Amino acid sequence: MIICLAVATLWGPSILQNLASDYRTGKVEQRQVTLADGSHIFLNTNSAISMNISDHQRRFTLLRGEAYFEIEADTGRPAVVISHRGETQLLGTAFNVAQQGEDTVVTVATGTVDVWHARHSGAIPFAFVAANKCVTPLKGSPRCSRSISQMR
Repeated sequence: MIICLAVATLWGPSILQNLASDYRTGKVEQRQVTLADGSHIFLNTNSAISMNISDHQRRFTLLRGEAYFEIEADTGRPAVVISHRGETQLLGTAFNVAQQGEDTVVTVATGTVDVWHARHSGAIPFAFVAANKCVTPLKGSPRCSRSISQMR
């Protein structure tokens, strides 16, 4: 037990995120994940994601880093991406979620997504983001660090 605590302290949350993740990448590694429904997730370097897929929904938690999602439309199973600053819900679209320090930036390539801020739960989304736009849920303003064509 003491060794586990020492390891967690030395390597911080990264080791715990790796243990909780279904897919992860190292500092110089990128990875593509293809789901059974034909959706694709592209993990950027030093990223980790966990997934909970059922007959009623597709739920992804971005534990760290950045992931680009190409989600197949399925009205019976909406997809939700959770980050430490908010939640993004979609039916079928392509978009990027990046955790940058304390911020999360959601950038939409095609389609539209609804974005909820982590501190505000409710029936109305914080932002409705269309193609070629981005939003930072914490600040409520666009702040794209790179073009949409560079996301994949």
